[in-house]
This record gives sequence, C-alpha cells and structure tokens, in this order.
Amino acid sequence: MIEVLKDFHITDAASKQGVISNNRNNYIRNQHYLSILSKHDIEKERFDSTIIYYSEKPEEFKKLYDLLENEMIQLIDGL
Repeated sequence: MIEVLKDFHITDAASKQGVISNNRNNYIRNQHYLSILSKHDIEKERFDSTIIYYSEKPEEFKKLYDLLENEMIQLIDGL
C-alpha cells in the first residue's frame, strides 16, 4: 500500500508542478492513477475499499502515512 500511495503522491506533485500535463477535469491524472494501480496489480475497487477502511481508523491511517513519509524522505535523500 505504501508503494501505491508513494506513486500517487509523486504523480500529484508532478501534476502540480506541470511535469505531467493535466486538464481541468483531471482526466489525465486519473489515467495515471489507474496506471499506478495496474502497475501494482490492484483493482480500483480494492484500493477504494482499503482507503475507506483506513479512513475509519485514523490511528492506523496515521501510522501508514508515517511509514510513507519515511519512504518519501529516503527517496528524496537518494536523489
């Protein structure tokens, strides 16, 4: 899950910085999201249900994002 979220956040950052083009209705960015799910062999419905699960358990969601933050820091430090 962390790898998927990491890819999503990198895509978001790239879109906001104009590295990845985006249109007004976010079609292109959404296509990138679907591509990320496919890369990790995760169906959209499963991802959505996992996000719902974590959103109902904020303490677990925070732990997940703490791990994600560490992954992102390591990624940036490796650049």
